[in-house]
Amino acid sequence: DDDDDDDGRRGINVGEDPNVHQFKKGTDEHVEVLTAENFKKFTTGSEHVLVTFYAPWDGHSKSFLKQFHELGTSHKVSSESNLKFGKVDATVEKQLAEEFEVETYPQLVLFRHGQPKEYKGSLVAESEGLRKWLRRNTHHKPAAWLEGVDDVHVFTIGRPVCIVGFFDDTGHLDNFHAAAYDFHLDFGETSSKIATEKYKTQQPGIIMFRNFAEPAHFEGNVNSLDEIKQFIATNMVPKVVDFSKKDQMERVFEGPIATNVFLFKQENEEEAGKLEEEFAQAAEKLYGKVHFISVGYDEQALYSFFAIKAKDTPTVRLYAHDLKYAYKGSLKPEEGKKDVAKTIKDHDGNDIPNPKYDEEMARQTSKVSEDLIKFVDAYEKGKLVPILKSEKPPKNAPSANEATVVVGRTFDEIVTQSNEHVMLFFYAPWCQTSKALMPLWDKLAEMYRDYDDVTIAKMDATKNEAKGIHIKSYPTIYFYKSGDKPRHEEFDEKKDLASFIRFIGERTKLDPTKPPIHDEF
Repeated sequence: DDDDDDDGRRGINVGEDPNVHQFKKGTDEHVEVLTAENFKKFTTGSEHVLVTFYAPWDGHSKSFLKQFHELGTSHKVSSESNLKFGKVDATVEKQLAEEFEVETYPQLVLFRHGQPKEYKGSLVAESEGLRKWLRRNTHHKPAAWLEGVDDVHVFTIGRPVCIVGFFDDTGHLDNFHAAAYDFHLDFGETSSKIATEKYKTQQPGIIMFRNFAEPAHFEGNVNSLDEIKQFIATNMVPKVVDFSKKDQMERVFEGPIATNVFLFKQENEEEAGKLEEEFAQAAEKLYGKVHFISVGYDEQALYSFFAIKAKDTPTVRLYAHDLKYAYKGSLKPEEGKKDVAKTIKDHDGNDIPNPKYDEEMARQTSKVSEDLIKFVDAYEKGKLVPILKSEKPPKNAPSANEATVVVGRTFDEIVTQSNEHVMLFFYAPWCQTSKALMPLWDKLAEMYRDYDDVTIAKMDATKNEAKGIHIKSYPTIYFYKSGDKPRHEEFDEKKDLASFIRFIGERTKLDPTKPPIHDEF
């Protein structure tokens, strides 16, 4: 359950950063107002540019912008700072908001030499997350200098994954450094010709050292950032990732590969092993495009996330861009393979094991492997329908003293595609705070019943899902402003009737304590 305290306040506190001279009074002077006309020139004109996308009506934006201006002012007067600041009103510059996939406010993007990187950490005032992230991405050297063979050898010891660049020309370093900023991995660089020869590469060259496989050598263009990032994302995990190995799973979600296929294995280890071999065949063919992840029988948290039960195994799910998809192909390792005799006759006519059985079976492609590849292909072509939990919609309209009920299949219609402002209460039936709040929420709905521009709604988030919605605690309340959907603002103030009315009134100019004026014809 969630408490009615102020832990949800957002913003950053630059006061504790020893690397920045402090000037508490933040102003617009050091934060550029960005529009479609000046955005590209500003974000590519400096080494580092931090941009916040905000909405003037959003409470989090209002709180954060004050801190953002202070940060801009303090960095401006720091002689060592090379960071510039800009802000975009996403409600006006809708094309920019769409280009950078702005879904919540405020959203922070750091441009490094014009390359965007979104900040996804905490914006809570007391959190050090943003400050550390900025220092790592603007102050720290992206790669350690390695003098020679001994340095390279020591650098690779004890690290599950690390990347070493072999460069004789600093002009080739820009994209290597840019890639280093994008991954939470250790990067090193050397110009040693002896080290280059020792590790059988060339200059410029890049090698990834891994604790689960032989070193991987980059064979692409060192001047292509996309190729370097793809090489790293592909090779930093095995072809089939073991879900129980958390360090591998952390790397799965770091790179540009967004498609993940999970195999939920059955309890029988022998049968599970056979199925995993077919899974690995598909993984081999799609290596670098898709992450294939093997899940043990005891990973209950993941089972719950995908709403899978033990009796459902073995089964496969695809997860990409926060959506889940069900696999309906074959899960029988023998299916699609020709019969190969397990035994043959010896000279005396006795049955003996066929020595070529395993080899001949392995050479064949099973229907499982073929179906998995087709499954991924169907997803990439947009032919799959995501799995979203949903109750049946209520048959009757809500009564005058009840909030509108939203379920998974009516979410878009009522919330994101409607023309009304929507205040939506996500609850869990077992949550005591949710239960206590429900009568108050229905009372709020009753007060706004005569206002066609406002919908007060509620959804059981344990039985219903919607695209882009990830409820982590109960109760959670989102406000969707008409004309600015599907973006939303989270309500994190005191949960009482007066606070709800004030919050909605500030954003809609509607006061339920005064009767609405209806046009008459």
